[in-house]
Amino acid sequence: MCVHSNRAAHHRVEVVKVLSALGYQVLSLDYRGFGDSTGEPTEESLTTDALWLYRWVKEHSGDSRVIIWGHSLGTGVATNTAVKLMEQGVLFDGVILEGSFKNIREHIPSGFLWCASLSWMATELLFLRDSMDYNTIVFPSDENLKKMRSPLLFLHSEDDHIAWFHNAQQLYQIALSVQGPERVRMVAFEGSLGYLHNGLYKDPRLPTIIKHTVPDHKWKEAQGKDSAWYHSSLKDGSPVIIYLHGFGDSTGEPTEESLTTDALWLYRWVKEHSGDSRVIIWGHSLGTGLKKMRSPLLFLHSEDDHIAWFHNAQQLYQIALSVQGPERVRMVAFEGSLGYLHNGLYKDPRLPTVIK
Repeated sequence: MCVHSNRAAHHRVEVVKVLSALGYQVLSLDYRGFGDSTGEPTEESLTTDALWLYRWVKEHSGDSRVIIWGHSLGTGVATNTAVKLMEQGVLFDGVILEGSFKNIREHIPSGFLWCASLSWMATELLFLRDSMDYNTIVFPSDENLKKMRSPLLFLHSEDDHIAWFHNAQQLYQIALSVQGPERVRMVAFEGSLGYLHNGLYKDPRLPTIIKHTVPDHKWKEAQGKDSAWYHSSLKDGSPVIIYLHGFGDSTGEPTEESLTTDALWLYRWVKEHSGDSRVIIWGHSLGTGLKKMRSPLLFLHSEDDHIAWFHNAQQLYQIALSVQGPERVRMVAFEGSLGYLHNGLYKDPRLPTVIK
């Protein structure tokens, strides 16, 4: 679901193209009073329209995940909608906020709303003027984020001249304090790229940023396919995970050297067949091993692990942290009360969000 700010502007169409190319079904509505829709636009009516679209999508999409993407004024609509759904016991599967602002009152003080030098967002609010008093316009994303529990992704350009970057950083910190780094992420785009408020769709990294590590659409497509299909699918741009574990049905004599050699062979094979796809190595149990590494690292460990003790994992984390720093090393601990032990982390519903 894309909730936006203005009519079918070029940048809005381009974002839809990016999402469609990734295999997503995209619905982008014209609120009442916008585009070809009739009616009077108000903050309440815009939120109501988004709620209606969500219910319609859920009614027709089965078990598919539903993610709301808000841009500019649409970020206020998105957070309003998410909070309204929470009050009904419903969560979005994900919320993406592009070019977000804290709230209208702080973003555009009333004294500036009617001045000659209007920002683009203020122009949108002028469109609402006949239907609502300025004092009734809030779109309080800063307050909404304190209540929201859906996974969040912030996208913002550092040179955004309409929704200031420092406000997005403040929103990110609010969400982070409520939900933690496992469920909240922010991607900043360098100001030197010149994306401003509407240009993030131009960034070649965007598809990789927004798509899930293992796209849902691949599961159905993969049914009944032969090995040639799997080989070719490695080049679709999705990250490739090499999963290293214990032992299986392979023959031969296992040694530390041979296990490492096998992993190296697999890495080279993947790189040969996967084009420019990112390659991530995931080690479990014996498949781990931390030495003189400089790759970004994520530690996953259950506090009640009875085979690989949790305090050892903490020590490894501290070693890596001292070498690479917190920007490249992260640890997610799973509470012992969950009973995951050594092999049960896959059961945790947060895991997809943690690793994507």
